[in-house]
Amino acid sequence: MKASEIRILEFLRQADQLTIPIYQRPYSWGRRQWEQLWSDIIRAAQGGGGHFVGSIVYILGDEGEIGRVNPAQVIDGQQRLTTISLLVTALARHLEADGARAEMTGQRLRSRYLVNRDEEGEDRYKLLLTRTDKETLIRLLDGYDAPSKASPRILAGYGFFEAELRRTLLSPDQVFAGLERLMTVGIALDRRYDNPQLIFESLNSTGLDLSEADRIRNFVLMDLPRKDQTAIYEAS
Repeated sequence: MKASEIRILEFLRQADQLTIPIYQRPYSWGRRQWEQLWSDIIRAAQGGGGHFVGSIVYILGDEGEIGRVNPAQVIDGQQRLTTISLLVTALARHLEADGARAEMTGQRLRSRYLVNRDEEGEDRYKLLLTRTDKETLIRLLDGYDAPSKASPRILAGYGFFEAELRRTLLSPDQVFAGLERLMTVGIALDRRYDNPQLIFESLNSTGLDLSEADRIRNFVLMDLPRKDQTAIYEAS
């Protein structure tokens, strides 16, 4: 296990790709969490200090071929990463739609924190969710209308930040400055030495209880390659 403090935007920038395992619950944050994050960003933008938003625990990807995207699996921190990605997407669109004069541009935001611009297919995206969450976020990132079976939470989160960006008296550069000051602790696990299942259960012991079915499913799937996880999950 290796832990390091890092700005959450820098964490996104450095990652090839962060994937959410199929056995994880879907995106579930709501208005209370969105409002808290937004107020933290405003406070950081106005006060100039850093703000800690929680840890992100992930399993290091296997070393792949040179030139190929090497994804890491996120086992804790999905909600924060998804919400930050929704806000960055809303900020990028806000900059493009309003033609606001700012040091940061929408294109730069996307290429740094949301997409791998030289990649194609699913490798193109920094954060890859599961099921309807995945398709809805991808269509938002690419500027398309929501799919017919869209994730309501993803759309609602994006809509919340879109509305706040229109209302705020802060400039886009000030909002981005607040975003830059959000800190996380990235905790990297190595399958060779760490027990992801044990750590996952410990992290979730204070949240919504895992059912016995959840525990068995996670135990079976967690140590498998991502493609095998998806195939077994969808067939069960």
